[in-house]
Formats: sequence, C-alpha cells, structure tokens
Amino acid sequence: MSWKDSDEQVAIYDAIAKNDEHILIEAGAGAGKTTTLLKGTLQVPPRNRILFCAFNKSVADELAKKAPAHVECRTTHSLALKYCQQNSSAVLNTAKVRDVIDELCSPGGELKHLKAVLFDSFRDITSLVGLAKAYLIDARDERGLRKLVDSLGINLPFGVFDIAYAAHCMTALDTRSIDFDEMLYFAVKKNWAGVGAGGQEDKYDTIFVDEAQDLNKAQHEFLSMILKPGGRMIGCGDQRQAIYMFRGSNPDSMDMMRTKFGAAQKPLMTTWRCAQSIVAMANEIIGGLRARPTAPEGIVESVSFWELTRKAHTGDFIIGRTNALLIESACQFIRDGRPFHLANNDQVKNAKKRLDTWVKRYGDMTSQQIARSCDRASRSEINDNDDIQILAALASQGMSSEKIAEMLDKMMNLRTKEGPKLLTIHGCKGLEADRVFVMEEQLPHNKSVKNPNPKVLDQEYNMAYVAVTRAKKELFIVAAREDSPDGILALKESSVVTFMSRFRAGKLDTKPFTPAQEEEVIESVLEDDSITFDEDEKSEILGASGASGDIWDEWGKQ
Repeated sequence: MSWKDSDEQVAIYDAIAKNDEHILIEAGAGAGKTTTLLKGTLQVPPRNRILFCAFNKSVADELAKKAPAHVECRTTHSLALKYCQQNSSAVLNTAKVRDVIDELCSPGGELKHLKAVLFDSFRDITSLVGLAKAYLIDARDERGLRKLVDSLGINLPFGVFDIAYAAHCMTALDTRSIDFDEMLYFAVKKNWAGVGAGGQEDKYDTIFVDEAQDLNKAQHEFLSMILKPGGRMIGCGDQRQAIYMFRGSNPDSMDMMRTKFGAAQKPLMTTWRCAQSIVAMANEIIGGLRARPTAPEGIVESVSFWELTRKAHTGDFIIGRTNALLIESACQFIRDGRPFHLANNDQVKNAKKRLDTWVKRYGDMTSQQIARSCDRASRSEINDNDDIQILAALASQGMSSEKIAEMLDKMMNLRTKEGPKLLTIHGCKGLEADRVFVMEEQLPHNKSVKNPNPKVLDQEYNMAYVAVTRAKKELFIVAAREDSPDGILALKESSVVTFMSRFRAGKLDTKPFTPAQEEEVIESVLEDDSITFDEDEKSEILGASGASGDIWDEWGKQ
C-alpha cells in the first residue's frame, strides 16, 4: 500500500519549510511520529547542521540508515559523552556507582554500619543516585535530594537515603571517570555541552527530538545548550505515552518544551495502526486519538485470565503491568503444554540470581519463607522490584525454592519463538500486533494508587493507553481475577465498546459477560444517544444476548 501524507502531516511539513518558528508536534499512538520527523528533515536546507535525537541507540542506528546523509542521528547520551571526552580526560566506567557504594560500606568505610542495607536495597540506592543526576541535583545538596524524594512521593527503606546521598556526592565530584547517568550530568554542570575540542563552538542549527514526552531535566538543559542562537527546536511526542517518570523523565516534558521555546503546536492525532473500536477504547482512557477514515471496525472483547493459553496464539502479544503477572501467565502455559516466549527474560534472570543469593544465605526455603523474604525486600517505592514480585508470585503458588529455581530455569532456557509473546507495558512501547491481550490486573499498580503525587497515577493511565494502542485489529481485555480490585480497564469502563464491536462484527454468540453483566451493558448501550438500531437489529440483539424482555420494554417507552 502506498503511503499518502495526511492533512496533518502536510501542515507540519509546510510549517517546517516556510517558517522559522520552534515547533512541537502533539502526536497520537500509531500516528507516524518518527516517519513524520524524518520527512520533516527534508524540509530544512541541507546547509544547516541538523541533529535528530532518538530515544535509544537501536532507534538511532535505524534512523541513520533512513535519514539524509547530512542529518546526524544520535541519542542525547552518546552526544553528551562526546562532549565530555572532548573537554576532559574522563574514562567510561559503568561500575562507578557500585564501586563507590562498596567503598562506603566496606569495613573501613564511612557507612560500614549500613552494609546490611545493601542486601535488599542496592537497586534502590543506585536508582536514587541516577535520579539525582537526571534532576541535576548538585553534589552536597542534601536538601535538594530530600526535596526530590518528597516530590516523587517516595518512602525509602532505612539507610537508603544516607548511602545514596553519600554516593551521589562522591560520584558527582569525581570527573576522572563517568557512567551512563553522568554523561548528561557533567555535560550540563561543567558547561561542556556545545563545546568542541579546543573550546570551539560545536552546536546545531536545527534539532529534531523524537519521543519528547520522555525527556528528563538534564536532557532539556542539554538540548538548550547545544542549539545555536537563532536555531530551531522541532519536537514530537505523545503526552499520553509518558511512562518513564520512575527513571527520571519529567511528566510535564512536553509542556516544558512548549514553554521554554514558545513552540507552535501542531497536531498529529490520526492513527494508522488501530481499528475504530480500539481507538474508541483508547479514548475512554485518554481522549484525542482519531482512527483513519478507512480503518476497519475491529474487535474489543473481554476474556478471563484462565482463557489465555487457549485463545492467544503465535504472533499475538500478551501485555502485563508487571513481570510477575507475565510469569504467572507463563506458568499456566507451561502447565498446559502450550508454547509461548518472553520478549525479555532479564527479570527472570534477576529473580533467579536473587533466589540463589537467598538460598546461599538461608538454605533451601519453603514457599512461606520465600514470601516473607519477598515482603521484607519489596518495600521500595522507587523500583517495581520485578524480580522480587516474580518470586512472590511463584511462592504464592506453593512452590519451594527448588521448584521455583526449576521453573525459572525452564523460562530462561526457552528457545522457541512460537506462541504468543509476553511483554510488559514498558517493553511493548513502539511495537504493534494484529491481536493483543492486555491484562487489567495491577493496572494501576497498588504503589501508584498510594503515592501522594498525582502525576504518578497519571502515568498508570498513560500505561493503559500505551497497552491498548499496541493492537491493530483485535484487542482482548484480560479481566482481573476475583481477588483483585477493578482497574483502569475494568469491564464497566469498556463494556459498551465491547458489546458494540461484537454486534457490528456479527459475534454476539460470544459471551464475554455474565447474564447479569450483559443486562447492565445493554442498559448502557440504550442510554447512549449516539447508538441507534432498527427493529431487526433489536430482535437480533435480544435473541443473542438472552437479556430480559423488561429492558427492551423499557427501551420501547423511550
């Protein structure tokens, strides 16, 4: 199928070519953000020095193959590292923070009395040090770091703040080596950004920024510093897909760029990916997305957790809020002898590593002992601690340490690509599939619900939006199990869309609802003034649904 630019895209290209204003493109899921930016680079005179900032290295490498030769495609981190190395003799050391923490808590270290904290909270400490760098907290600014922790609504386990603050001080003052988080931190703090070898200016006339919703404070400052006076910033992002606050991204990143540069807003809200019923479902969560005129109706249905192994097939996605949920699903596939594969088994490896550490320390463990260890180790509000949640999920099924190790080994040794792909919401971003199963459970995450910062809960709604908009043709909401609270994608919120998509697709013989739920759904349908039926359609729905005639009698009186 040949690609024809939409009216929105044409307007964006015209704005880039004919004006010199800063531009911020507000784009929806599947609207062609990256494609639009790439084509936008062609509207800029090739004599200009142009930078295309990508979200990660793999995307930057792929863009470099497609972009015009005069466009430089990089991540902010790789460019920041270049500036650091042009202005200092710093060497890359990815273990810098770990080495400093080990030194602080060693027998002769300043914080040796807190060494026991490392056993369960090492990741929390390194994450907090990373957040300090992302938010450009000065070395020795204890008040600033405490204010950051409070603003994020984080309750830290004992000792975590003290170790993290000391580690931040030591690493922020040592420019002899540099780790990933410090690339941007030092480039900004030392005013190296935009300065080339020998102190010469090394800046850009035009900067294109993809995934602008995911920028952190350090990245915003960095981009401002490497833009020439009178240069242009052209950003593109989807505020609805901002889901990386936990690692330092600013939840108001789009607003920050708009305000800082006085950028003109341009919409790009027509999705080329999703069917109409899926767009309707996405708009129930966060509005604004539009289906293309030729989009098919599509399907939105509800299924139970226990139906997954039977209904999900090769090529399908199963998307969960946490790795623990996916592992519970994976166990069901293993028990039923059905193929599946994990998109990323890093957290499975981390769970196995943590289990091995516990067994080495405590010996073989019962499911109850593992559950208690998980409860003690999962008090962090910085990380989801998916490795701990995986162990807790398996322990809840009565598995001992030996059985859990056996199950984790099976998952780590999977070599098949058959069966559905199991992904977290963060892992599915940027991907799509014809059929997608989204697990409603733990969405929102219970820690986000309790967090006093409303921006944290906003990100849960964004995650629901990201998850459902991975589907091109068919979306299945996997209902939460009986002992779980209703979530963002609860049946009551999507029932009308589900019923109407079944009706229009001629699938009223499927039964995603109980009879009682079906009656509630039909009442909701009848109250929706935008939906009309003729007499034959009324008879078809009444006959297929088994709903009571009282509802239809009431409808006839309206």
